[in-house]
Amino acid sequence: QTRLAFKSTPEKFAELIEIVGIRPAPYVGRYHWVALEQLDTLPDGELMELIKNSYEMVAAKTAKAKRSSQVSSRKSSQRKTEFSRRRKH
Repeated sequence: QTRLAFKSTPEKFAELIEIVGIRPAPYVGRYHWVALEQLDTLPDGELMELIKNSYEMVAAKTAKAKRSSQVSSRKSSQRKTEFSRRRKH
């Protein structure tokens, strides 16, 4: 049973899954997410650092995706406006 899952770097992922009680997270392990079966598998300080790094990786990717989505949304709106202008003339 998974108690906690978080994203890691590919290098850290390989290191972590060698530890008893840590395995690739179901469904997202291929994206370097690991699952801890017990919270005491790692020392608190190391676990907190891994969680912080995980948050930063996911937040950076989410922000990038959001910016990309906003840009494509603006372009789509511009195309719709241009199309409607052409139809009126």
